Amino acid sequence: MSKHFSTTQRVLGFLLAFIMYQLVDMLVLPSGRHETPVTITITVVGYGIFIAVLVWMYHRYAATQTPPDHRRPLLSKRNWQALLGGLAIIVIVQVAAWLAATHHLAPQSSNQTAVVSYLNRIPWSMSLSVGLFSPIIEELIFRGMIMNAFTARRTRSSRWFAAIVSSIAFALVHSPGDPINFLTYCGLGAGMAFAYAWSDDVRVGAVLHVLNNCWALW
Repeated sequence: MSKHFSTTQRVLGFLLAFIMYQLVDMLVLPSGRHETPVTITITVVGYGIFIAVLVWMYHRYAATQTPPDHRRPLLSKRNWQALLGGLAIIVIVQVAAWLAATHHLAPQSSNQTAVVSYLNRIPWSMSLSVGLFSPIIEELIFRGMIMNAFTARRTRSSRWFAAIVSSIAFALVHSPGDPINFLTYCGLGAGMAFAYAWSDDVRVGAVLHVLNNCWALW
């Protein structure tokens, strides 16, 4: 890709990254019913290499933005505001989802069913995937790439549009299966999209996503 690439190239880059993500999942997670130190090492190394590739792609996207992503310290005041704001959105969404499940208003999503199945079969590999690697990968793709895919100039309206597209895409790829689960995943995506839009720092959304997934695992 050239330094200044078109919207079409940006969208195709996002789609390529997402397809690669699906392939990496299939390649690095053990396919059998047992995991060993070797299979766990393959999982860690495979995801690590893919994250390095995504970081490079994300920097290519972010480098052409006006204004560019900030290079402030991770624990800066602005980042804390983004983290706490995103966390508040996610807590509200999770409480609403818990109430819906308690009153049998929504079945378990296909994504949740698959995660539980994998956790029973390959607990260490899946815990690393869900609790650490997947959140980082998904933030690089759904926030770092897709939220920078449609325009090179950041305005208030373009950020709203990018956040909405990012949240919907995030929900769709998690196989919600029904309106309530779809809205739940949209809400979770919105919390992380807010964190990125407010901070212009994809690391904030990654921290938030890791916290959310680790809470779900616990």
